[in-house]
Amino acid sequence: ESQYSKENLFATLNKVKSLGLKPNPKNDLGIKRSQIFHLAHASSYNIDGDNSELIKFYNENQDFDMDLGFIGFNTINPLITSDRHLINKLNNSANNIGQHDACRIRLWR
Repeated sequence: ESQYSKENLFATLNKVKSLGLKPNPKNDLGIKRSQIFHLAHASSYNIDGDNSELIKFYNENQDFDMDLGFIGFNTINPLITSDRHLINKLNNSANNIGQHDACRIRLWR
């Protein structure tokens, strides 16, 4: 389970990098940096609660806007209902998270 969670984290962070954090011109989706990092952070939860890779990624990419208050919750899933709208748009966007990747992020399944 811990290894699977780590794979989710790395896949999501790589997807975040590839998005360039810009709106998708096909559907005019305005992606907020804090929401994308919220998605990456939520997918990083695992048995040992180790968020060190997420913190390292944030420290190496200073252009990302992130609420560091999310760091440190090891047993609580911080996703809120309003994020479902964002996640659904990401799932349906050809330039964003593909269906296979979305299925690997199991917090919403």
